[in-house]
Order: sequence, then structure tokens, then C-alpha cells
Amino acid sequence: MEDRAQSYIGRALLYGEAGLLTVSLSSLLILLVFVTLSIEVSLTISVSGFNVRPVYFCMGGFIVLNMRYLYYGSKWMPASVFALICVVLSVLQGIRPLLSLAHALLATFTIAFGVIATGYLYQRNRKVLEWWVDLYIFSGVLTAVYSILEFCSYLIYPQFATWWIGPIPRVSALTYEPSYLAFFLAPIFFLSFALRRYRAAAVIILATLLSTSRTGLVGLVGGIAALIVVRPRDFRRLLRTMVKYAAIIAIGLLALPSVQSALGQFIKFVVSGFTLTDVGSVQARLLSWLYALQLFLDNPVFGVGIMGYGPAMHARGLFLDAPAKEVRTTNLYLEILAELGGLGFTAFMWWVLSPVIRLWKHRRRPHAAGLIAAMTSMIAMFPFIQTWWRPYLWTGWILAYALAAQYRGHDDTSEDHLSKPGQ
Repeated sequence: MEDRAQSYIGRALLYGEAGLLTVSLSSLLILLVFVTLSIEVSLTISVSGFNVRPVYFCMGGFIVLNMRYLYYGSKWMPASVFALICVVLSVLQGIRPLLSLAHALLATFTIAFGVIATGYLYQRNRKVLEWWVDLYIFSGVLTAVYSILEFCSYLIYPQFATWWIGPIPRVSALTYEPSYLAFFLAPIFFLSFALRRYRAAAVIILATLLSTSRTGLVGLVGGIAALIVVRPRDFRRLLRTMVKYAAIIAIGLLALPSVQSALGQFIKFVVSGFTLTDVGSVQARLLSWLYALQLFLDNPVFGVGIMGYGPAMHARGLFLDAPAKEVRTTNLYLEILAELGGLGFTAFMWWVLSPVIRLWKHRRRPHAAGLIAAMTSMIAMFPFIQTWWRPYLWTGWILAYALAAQYRGHDDTSEDHLSKPGQ
């Protein structure tokens, strides 16, 4: 995988697709986008309460260089146009228009990158799309390796660990917290496994498990369920591999008292989510979901505007002990219902489900199967995350839309052939 990625990187940077400087520069920017994709708590710049991440500069440069692909991207992602309209309407009708406007600009930035990137990939040859997939997997491997090294360092220097489950430290790499790390890695695991990048998949699944995230476990279950449906053979291969290595690890480690204690603590941690009342527990989540649903019912069409949930809760006398910007639903579906209303939720679901439907008839092909499993994994985790405009949330969807466009007009086949535009 590494040799193949390096080959694509070298070819794209040195020669480009047409020998043009803009193509080479775009390739360099995309390489940097994937390298910095998961960085959320380091190398960031705080501007008026916004954390400007390194990936934003790379995305911005790519947008400026490739504005000409906006039409082609919107052609294949009509839901993005609808979503942008809903964002504007939610700002006009929002409870805090200026606050919503600031976040609407960031949301527009993310949407624009997705549309332009899709148009760019649609107009390029199949090797460019394959290279982007390689880079997506590479970003997962890079983050996973960092997570594993982080875990080892915490075993040596436990005073630096922030989260613990008994004697076992939890890792988050450069994301906000372990659940965000699991959300980033779990979909890439299924894509790399479907493409038979087994070494990459092994490193990524190990880091996902080291995050000890309940959200990550939900994502793994969702992705496995998708594999059962779209690629039963891949599922059986995954099951055999997991059983074999799980048995080896269990025999070797469960004899250690410290491992037995850690396993018991993890089981308690999972179960405690149903009984505790902290912000990450099931009870607190369900209460926030109920408030979000009530807010939607009071503003069913346009919602209260992006980032309007917290101010709306304060206006109702709720969660006054926390700053408004920190009051969240912890459920992406209900967040969009409350903040963008029924129209925004319709656009969101259209955006999310459209590539899955388009790729379904090509599910025997490894790239299509891997992306379907990856997207299903993320869809399963959406009830436990928030802030839909984060860039890496939609990387898999960009690849899926571009792949569906490349596959157009071809009958279902087990051969993973990507067509050129116009074929």
C-alpha cells in the first residue's frame, strides 16, 4: 500500500495529470489535506472562538485553484445545493443570526470543498480517484500509528494520560477525545479491509480498540452489518481473522491479573453509560435528545439556526451553568432537526443516502463495498456525535459520490473497474 501511494504521490506531484502547475499544486494540497485531516487539538489557531485547523488552509487553497469544477460537483451532489439553501434560511430565521452566520460560513466552506472535490475527481482519470482512496487509508494509518505510540507512551509516563479505564489509558491522537478518534478510524478500517489492505486494516482496528470508545463499538457493529449484506465473503474472512487473533490474544493476555482487571473495568465502563448522568452517558444523551426534539417541534421548518441549540436552551432556562456554545445535543440527526429544521434534515438525509443508493448496484466491487461499509459505520455513529460541518466527516462521501459518477453506465461486475468520464 505504501509503495503504491508513494508512486501516485510522486507521479502527481512531479508531472500532474496534464503537466500543469495547478494540477501539481492541487495534488500537493490534497496530500496535505489528508495528512492534517484528523488534527483538531494541535497546530490550531483560535480566532474569535473558532479553532482554525491546518486542514482548512489546505482545503481553501484547493477550492481557489479548482473553482471551475463547481458545476460538475453540484451536478453529482444536488443535495449540497439544497443543503446550502437550508443553511441560509436557518440563518435568516435563527435565534442568534450573527452566531449562525459565522458557523454558516464554515458550513458553506465544507460544502464547497465537497462539491468541488467531487467535480474534480469526476473530471480526472481513475488513477486520481484511486490515489485519493490510498491517501484516505494512509491518513488512517498515520493517525492509528500515532495513537499506538501514544498508548505506549502513557504506559511509560502515565501522568500524561487524560482518560483511563482502570489501569488502561485511553488514546485520542490529535482529535478532541477518544470518541472522535474512533469515528475517524472505524470507517477507514472497513474501506481498507474491503480493498484487502490487511496490514493497514490491522493497525487501524488496533488503534480504534485502544480508544475504548462506545461510539466506536457502535460504528464497528454498523460496518460489520453492512459487510454481511454487501460482501458476505469479506465478512466471513473478517470473522475468521477476528476469531483467530482474538483467541490468541485472549489466551496470552487474560492470564495476566492486570488485563483481567482492565477488562472488568471496560465492561463496567460500557454498562455505566446506561446508569450515569454525566454528559457522555445514555441518560444525559436521551435528555438532550428530548430537548432537541421539542425544539424542532417548535421550529419545524427552518430550525433555530446553526449553533442555535445552546442559546435556545438558555432562553428556556436550561443548562445555564454551561456556556451556550458548549450545550450540544450529542446527536447529529437531532442537532440538524433542531438547528436546520425539517428542510435541513431532508437535505442532510438526501446527501447521506444518495451515494449509498447509487453504489448499491455495484456492491460486488471492492471500492464500492468498502465505501458502503464505511458510510454505514458513520451513519450508525451519527446519534453519538455532533457538529456536522467538520471536514473529515464527509471525506468518505466525497469519494463515494465521485466513485458513483465514475461507475455510471456500467453493469454490475466483480471487477473493480473505474470508467473515465464520457465512457
